[in-house]
Amino acid sequence: MIDPCKLTFDRVIYEDDTKKCSYIGQIDKIKKEKNGIGKEEFSNHCTYIGHWLNGLFCGHGKLYTRAAEESNAGEYSLCYTGEFEDGQMHGFGVLVRYYIPNDTLRKEPKRIVDKFSGQFTKGKPGATGRRIIYQSKYNVETLEGNFINNQLTYQCRPERIEMAVQRAEESQRIAEAVLSEYIRTAPVMR
Repeated sequence: MIDPCKLTFDRVIYEDDTKKCSYIGQIDKIKKEKNGIGKEEFSNHCTYIGHWLNGLFCGHGKLYTRAAEESNAGEYSLCYTGEFEDGQMHGFGVLVRYYIPNDTLRKEPKRIVDKFSGQFTKGKPGATGRRIIYQSKYNVETLEGNFINNQLTYQCRPERIEMAVQRAEESQRIAEAVLSEYIRTAPVMR
């Protein structure tokens, strides 16, 4: 359990494989590790905003590649919003993969390629959920059931799928609320 009296709000910049990373958020004064709410920008162009426990993602948060937010042209990007445990996507959440077209005039907007809503286990879509694959504007494939390594292994009862999707969407809303709280409480350091 996190003791709020032991937390301070700070900015930390460090090197990771000779590239700079930065963290802005709550830090345990005694343990000197990330605890509470914070944002970390990694050298691999990923960003995490959400809850931390003992230096790892834990609780609700959002993990995304910068291309998902900055619209870098001609590449795919990912955005996961939901529950984390021990630094990995774990629990219920929504994972969306985008394609950012190579269009310098920005006439064609980024578009969703596929979306998985449901349960995640140790960083991968696992157990029950719904995966929607957008091949084109008019060609959409929906897979529902149990997944292993992002592959549908078998279908299960519709009510079980709906429950998993509803819990994933609720976790997504909570994670977005955490993001809003971070934005509200960290106005000076950004």
